[in-house]
Amino acid sequence: MVAAAPAAQLPRAVGQWHLNGNAEDSSGRSHHGTVSGATFAAQGLRFDGKSGSLAIDAHQDLDLSRAGTIALWCRPEAPHGALFSWGREEESGTRRFTVVFDTRKAWGEPRNELRMWAGGKRRYTTYSTELPMLPMDRWTHVVVSIDGPELIFYYDAQPVMAVAMPMVMDLAGQSLFVGKYHWSAEEVFRGSIDEVAIFNQPLTRRQVLELYRTQSKSFGHDPTLFSRPDVEPIVQSEAGRIALRVRCAQMGDLPRGAKIRATLGKRVATTPVDPNGRPILLTLDVADLPAADLTITASAIDGKGEQIGHPTEIDVHWPGRDEMFRGVRVLNNLVWELINERQVAVTGERQFAFTQPKRRWIHVRCEGYNVDVAIDGIPAAQPEQMLFLPAGKHLLTLKPRGNGTRVDSLIVRSIPQLVFDSMIPEPHIQSAIPYDADFIRRHIVPHVNTFTVIESGKTPRPLQQLFREIRGTSRRIVGHSPVPREVDKQPITVDGATDFVAKTWGMTHPELDGVVADEFGISRPHCAAYAGAVRRLHASPKFANRDYIPYVGGLFTGEDGRKLVQALVDTGGAFAMKRYLRCPATEQAARDFAWLFLVPFAERYRSLCPGSIESMIVCFGYMCAPNEFLNVAPQANYKTFLDMQFQIVATQPEFWATRGLMNYFVHYADEETSRWIAQLYRHYGINGEAQPAATDPFDSAHHLADGDFSDPKKHWKITPAALDSIRVVDEIHFGWLQGRYPYTPRGDSALVMVRNAGKPNEISQQIKNLEPGRLYSFRMITGEHNDLKKKEEHAVSIGLAGVEVFPEKSFQAIFHNSYAHSYGAYDTTTHAWMNYHWVLFRATDATATLTVSDWRSPGEPGGRIGQPLM
Repeated sequence: MVAAAPAAQLPRAVGQWHLNGNAEDSSGRSHHGTVSGATFAAQGLRFDGKSGSLAIDAHQDLDLSRAGTIALWCRPEAPHGALFSWGREEESGTRRFTVVFDTRKAWGEPRNELRMWAGGKRRYTTYSTELPMLPMDRWTHVVVSIDGPELIFYYDAQPVMAVAMPMVMDLAGQSLFVGKYHWSAEEVFRGSIDEVAIFNQPLTRRQVLELYRTQSKSFGHDPTLFSRPDVEPIVQSEAGRIALRVRCAQMGDLPRGAKIRATLGKRVATTPVDPNGRPILLTLDVADLPAADLTITASAIDGKGEQIGHPTEIDVHWPGRDEMFRGVRVLNNLVWELINERQVAVTGERQFAFTQPKRRWIHVRCEGYNVDVAIDGIPAAQPEQMLFLPAGKHLLTLKPRGNGTRVDSLIVRSIPQLVFDSMIPEPHIQSAIPYDADFIRRHIVPHVNTFTVIESGKTPRPLQQLFREIRGTSRRIVGHSPVPREVDKQPITVDGATDFVAKTWGMTHPELDGVVADEFGISRPHCAAYAGAVRRLHASPKFANRDYIPYVGGLFTGEDGRKLVQALVDTGGAFAMKRYLRCPATEQAARDFAWLFLVPFAERYRSLCPGSIESMIVCFGYMCAPNEFLNVAPQANYKTFLDMQFQIVATQPEFWATRGLMNYFVHYADEETSRWIAQLYRHYGINGEAQPAATDPFDSAHHLADGDFSDPKKHWKITPAALDSIRVVDEIHFGWLQGRYPYTPRGDSALVMVRNAGKPNEISQQIKNLEPGRLYSFRMITGEHNDLKKKEEHAVSIGLAGVEVFPEKSFQAIFHNSYAHSYGAYDTTTHAWMNYHWVLFRATDATATLTVSDWRSPGEPGGRIGQPLM
């Protein structure tokens, strides 16, 4: 047996408050605190959620702006108030650095989440992100390690969230308040806090673990987890497997090549340990085992197979495999193989019986020659066809058609509903590459079985050629509909909701199959009215085979929302669970963020709304072009981030048997990313893959650094035309006006070029790590500094040396801020006008040179002299 990792040496704290009946600082630096309102208890300070705090005066020792660590133990009794906050009572709007249970209302609906706020000197320009929720009525060790703009949150020595901010915090001169945030009376913590410590350097994972080790016993935590893995079993009788979620961060740094090995008799599964300390997932195939009580052993092993520390044994009851899945080969959460035959002889009629485990779509692929395929007597197109089938037994028939019949491959898979929103692209910015019906026909239709359509004031959708083509297949088409909450200024009733839905376009048009309802948020009273409407419409033969698919957030948050979910589950309906994720700037931050916004959400639906996952269509936001976009970080590969999200749904046990996949929204996306979404549908939703589709690294900065000009002197060659004709500015909410969503200060930093009559201003940088022969795109947004009211094309040039540029497929477009992105003088009537530049090129070498100039061409300014362009 190999010993677990040795202890790390902790640096000396610059502030340490044991809170044993007083608020004295035991670090020796005399940063004594002042307690008001809170009371000392057997362990630490107890806060009643109404008033009180531990206040510690500002000092340079406690300024963690650029580097440092805060650690504390907390035992929340309810999600209420702040764990800590840096700031001043008279400057509440700055939100310098706060971790708080956010229970305020947003868009009229209450939140219930743990949230971080961080900012600098400017008021109301903060970076905010949700954090993993803390358990109630249990002590948890919370550590935040700060290294410039990058933060890592730890719970009980387990890294749970990396955060990559667009700026460094400014905590200079700010006091530390434990248990309180100066925003409103609601921001006082409810529960107990103990053992607060401040370090003036970011603690490493090993040091965070050592701090936890020294204190955990007195808070009742299990000390055996320092030498063995922590294992959570998840029994999946339909999938025929037992999933094991394993956490081993408390074992410390394991040696290179370490793995987790799970054994059940002769069955063995191994998976490498996550190098960043995150949980890992193993699965044991037990499909052939009868019902039994089982004991599974999980161990950490080194590269030679030697056990590290001690094993963990867990007892699991296996109920046996679900009968509907007998003989089904599970590929991932979404795709299950029902038939897989090779080199099929078809000398006469051949039949293959199969069982569709649940009411959902199938994908039939027959590769052969001179053969007809039918499912339950319904002809299936070749080489592939998608059909919607009820659960139960079905029959596939092959019939020879003349001589020379041959079937090389016959595959039938149960697949999810694959929804594309929407059928006819009307993008806010039209690219030079056609993004039209022919694009949808070629790149989207083969991978989709359901389309949405929006009514148009132009040619009615059902009369358009693409609609006619899709209508002639087995695919479904649903219209869009709003969700009124009131009728005649009174709360909508079941009668009112039924009447409204029954009259919608999707429920009345003979060539539509229902509606997608835009939108429900979290549980609200009107949800119950629509729940009754769903049941009534389902019971009416008039609306047989019509879908009512609401866009939703967290309907599990209240009884009314759960009623709507239950109505959809009971009637075989579906709902589109919105997950619109802003792209973080680093890979680990992106993985943690995607996990946080997907897995706990699905788990809450699964536990609070039984059966809901089989009705859940996961709707991924993929807005990626002005004037509203989620790909807010230029250093990140957004396609890789989308792939991360799809893979979570395809592989994590919480998403087993998910009803479908969906995108939002083609009008906000570019053609490249729409093609990628369709490929992700194919990869995970038809081919049943579990490994990533993307091969590109997440970090695009290895091509081009500092796209937001946060440190241009470090990364860019700057060639001004005159003194100070190129300068860095911090333009409040410039990123928001561009369309970055949700709000982030990322994009507020910009480089201003003041056009000179004598020569151009230029910046340049070498593009690195290109793959010769591969296509790449360069994107840029420009706006006039201090005056975005002018609607004009900006005279700039983008030079790319050492590559093949495709000018006919590149473009420059004028756009304005979204209706939902207002600031200062700019709103829905007074627009902020900007330019979007997009250049397509093919690499011919591993490097190239980018040059951006504020002249249209080398010999022509092309624009106003003195114009300041960002």
